[in-house]
Amino acid sequence: MLLYLGAFLFVASAGLFVVFGGIPGEIRCIVVALVALVLYGGGVRFYHNSPKLHQAGLAFAGIGIAITPLIGLSAYNYIFNQANGPAVWFGTSILCLCLYTHALFSLHNSIINYIFILTFLSLFESGVSMFNVPIYYFGWVLAIIALALTAVSRYKGFWPEFQTSSRLSGTVFLPI
Repeated sequence: MLLYLGAFLFVASAGLFVVFGGIPGEIRCIVVALVALVLYGGGVRFYHNSPKLHQAGLAFAGIGIAITPLIGLSAYNYIFNQANGPAVWFGTSILCLCLYTHALFSLHNSIINYIFILTFLSLFESGVSMFNVPIYYFGWVLAIIALALTAVSRYKGFWPEFQTSSRLSGTVFLPI
């Protein structure tokens, strides 16, 4: 329990570092990216190579996963000077989707299924925001993703451990 409390506090401190750090913004962005990469990579390594550190590896990888969106936040604030928000959101979503796809196949944890689905949703919503279309397009994309998740959950031969999270997420996104 203390490991997870420490992980939460570490993620919170990384967020505070991005917002209130006293060093230049570009360096903050690089530091956050390196910390996320080291924690995720080290966590995956502990998870696979040390049975005694299995839970610690999962926690470290989870910290790296949780810090990764802060890379986009720091890039938006300090590298792009709060311009090109939709493009930075889209790029961050692609980065997170790649990382979470790796985590999904290497860690085999059910919570990562949900994080992957939310990142997939973020990718498409950020894609919509890049085109400056009316607000109802966000709803249409949400509905299309919900229907796709429902279809995945009903197909029996496809990815059994992903079916439950697809079904539940589909009903949350579009309760029909």
